[in-house]
Amino acid sequence: MQHCIFPLIHCKSTDYHVYELTLNEHPFYMKKVLLAGATGHLGRHIFRELKQQGYEVRVLARNLKKAQSLFPDPEELVLADATKPQELEGCCAGIEVVISALGKNLSLRHKGIGSFHDINYEANLHLLQEAEQAGVQQFVYISAFGAGQFPQLAYFDAHADFEKALRYSSLTHTILKPVALFSMLEE
Repeated sequence: MQHCIFPLIHCKSTDYHVYELTLNEHPFYMKKVLLAGATGHLGRHIFRELKQQGYEVRVLARNLKKAQSLFPDPEELVLADATKPQELEGCCAGIEVVISALGKNLSLRHKGIGSFHDINYEANLHLLQEAEQAGVQQFVYISAFGAGQFPQLAYFDAHADFEKALRYSSLTHTILKPVALFSMLEE
């Protein structure tokens, strides 16, 4: 059975399907959270929710200008490219929960480099290894619905591979599988 720590909600799950939601037992104790993928569409919404809930948020971002324009009030901003493990060294020190919305941008307008395997799998794997070394309590990963059902598609295969690595890690973890992310509707 997995347990998750996510904005004042305690989730009990089996086989990664949530079946019970209750308020955390200690609502006044706010966890220190590292948010990866914070400058993406979903990450910005997660950041806003964490701040509204009173969490201390350390933002992990690659682009300083973009991060500063989106997050005028993070407690901490760490600049690092998660595809380069040496840049992540120490990013999880003092962190209790890592939330990763880190993934390759799906927009047709985005000109970023790196494959789904490079970003959705390897970058998250580097972050997971750093989290384990730092003694993080919880790793929350935003995956994709159907990730294990379409191994012939690089997007789903990369998510499924990281889910497997996370399940075999030493960390308590939660895997969220939204059916769709609608960031392209804002373009």
